[in-house]
Amino acid sequence: MAAIAPFEAVDVDFLFGLSADTRQYAYTNKRDFLAIKRRECYRLWLLNRSEFIVFHGITEDIYHRDFPDSRLTDTFLPRLGVLLILMPSYTHGVTQGVFSAELLYKLQSMGRLDKSLRFLENAGRRGKDREKQPDKSYQPRRLPRGRSTKWPTLAVEVGYSEDLRKLRLDARWWIENSGGDVRTVIVISVEQDKKEITFEKWGYDQGPTKQFQTMLSEGKNGICATNQSPLTITFEDLLLRPAQGEQEGDISFNTDDLKEMATRIWEMQDEEARMKEKEREGEDEDEEYEEEDENEDEK
Repeated sequence: MAAIAPFEAVDVDFLFGLSADTRQYAYTNKRDFLAIKRRECYRLWLLNRSEFIVFHGITEDIYHRDFPDSRLTDTFLPRLGVLLILMPSYTHGVTQGVFSAELLYKLQSMGRLDKSLRFLENAGRRGKDREKQPDKSYQPRRLPRGRSTKWPTLAVEVGYSEDLRKLRLDARWWIENSGGDVRTVIVISVEQDKKEITFEKWGYDQGPTKQFQTMLSEGKNGICATNQSPLTITFEDLLLRPAQGEQEGDISFNTDDLKEMATRIWEMQDEEARMKEKEREGEDEDEEYEEEDENEDEK
């Protein structure tokens, strides 16, 4: 492993809204980076650690050379040389996929309007102080005259291990740095240790504004929601044109839609927990065999 350069840890709560125990490392080379990432993924998998790690000493040249696949990255701060890496869990991936599938289903029912939407993969965007990658983002295939292709109209930010504070900072960043071109940010926060999911919608109203919130939780009497109003994405905010005809209109996710999404997310969460438990049991058995072998050697 290459020599480790000294670095000064950053305030991850101030910069990213993450907990102070988020691990930070000096960047040396791509090989060492991948080794650290594998180790941290293992800790996340077995110990429910944060999905994030921070690397220092990332220049613009290193960023563009070693991280061309922006799906590995969450946020790059070029002035500080700091890179925030996301290690998405299965539950994280399923959450963004479930929301995207439900959005497309709603648009398909409006005369296949899903074909009017562009899905922005590897869609990192640079603002005033950082470059950010959303979990999902979308914009119309046909943009109004004068509208730049730089910013999506809809961004989705998902959190599984991190605090809701990070997701809210992310939502504010998209709206502020795009000057309102990002019309809507959907925030989905999944609790790791209990059946709770928070959905929020953020928009622009003289600045970033939280426009909707509900929390779904599962108890003895089924799934409860704190807000019975629908989560609505305004048609014109998404596609940048007025709705036309009887089929087109705002995209609304009612309480039943949100409950269905929550159920599918919790199914993956339960499956992930079972896989982790099985792997822990396998580790315990390996340790027992090692102890028996050592005892035999001593005899």
